[in-house]
Order: sequence, then C-alpha cells, then structure tokens
Amino acid sequence: MSRICYSRVRALERDRRRTLDLVVVRGGMASHVLIGCCFCRPRGVLLLLAGYAAGGICYAAGRVLTVRGQRLGGAWVHTGVHLFANLGNLFLLRYVR
Repeated sequence: MSRICYSRVRALERDRRRTLDLVVVRGGMASHVLIGCCFCRPRGVLLLLAGYAAGGICYAAGRVLTVRGQRLGGAWVHTGVHLFANLGNLFLLRYVR
C-alpha cells in the first residue's frame, strides 16, 4: 500500500513541477514579446517570433520521437527548443530602439 501512495505522491510532484515549468516558460515568452513590441523595431519582434516558431517545431518533433520510444533522439531534438528560443531572444536585443 505504501508503494502505491509513494508513487502517487511522486506523480503529484511531477505534475506540480511541470505546471510551474510551463507557467514560467509561457510567462517569459509573453514578457519577451511584450517588451519587444514596446521597445524594439518590428524586425526584432519578427525574428523573436521566428525563433519561437522554430523552437515549437523542435518541441513537437521531440515529443513525437519520445512517444515513439526514441527518447535520446527526442532529447536531442528538444535542445533545439532552447537553442532557437535563445537565438530569438538574442536577435531581439539587436533591434532595441
């Protein structure tokens, strides 16, 4: 019985951690877009959104690979999320007014 309770507690911890992760990531993305719209030239915002779109494609491809059992490949593709989102953020800095 304790094993069932322990696994349920671990699942709740993972769910809370994932929820917090998603809130922080989405909040950060929204704040970057808002800052870009207010303080940067339009080309910078377009490059930021292009980076986010490329990251979204990497996220989707990584999920597909992971679901198909190719966890290592999914993890490597998932690094593209971080790479392209950060490149988008760096491009945004170049176009500050």
